[in-house]
Amino acid sequence: PGFNLNYGIWLNNREKVSGGFETAVGNDYFVTSQGSYADGIWHNTILTFDDGPNLLKLYIDGVEVATNTPNIGTTPDNTGKQPIRLGANSLVEKGIINGNYTGQLNDIQVWDYAFTKEQVENLFNTESNILR
Repeated sequence: PGFNLNYGIWLNNREKVSGGFETAVGNDYFVTSQGSYADGIWHNTILTFDDGPNLLKLYIDGVEVATNTPNIGTTPDNTGKQPIRLGANSLVEKGIINGNYTGQLNDIQVWDYAFTKEQVENLFNTESNILR
């Protein structure tokens, strides 16, 4: 337990965006988009967890696409010493390291609080204007 995922955002094998976290006892909480995003287009993806109301949210291109409500008192594992991995999964199954990302990553940011819907929309509008 607690060895794979503190927080993560990934593209699953159905090309949908997932994100979530693992608790210290190994329980996983995640959200997954309904649509596929392996379309060759840049997408702004934000994962938030607010432990006040216990809401895990996934936003893509400024729009909330998935929500999960973990059990009250659930918190991500913060006891591990795993390094930050960008573009690779830390999970080892049957001796094989899985999940190297094929694509491009840009402007990765980590914040110590959950963004509000308005902050996500503002960030997307600012970032998308810069990249156009």
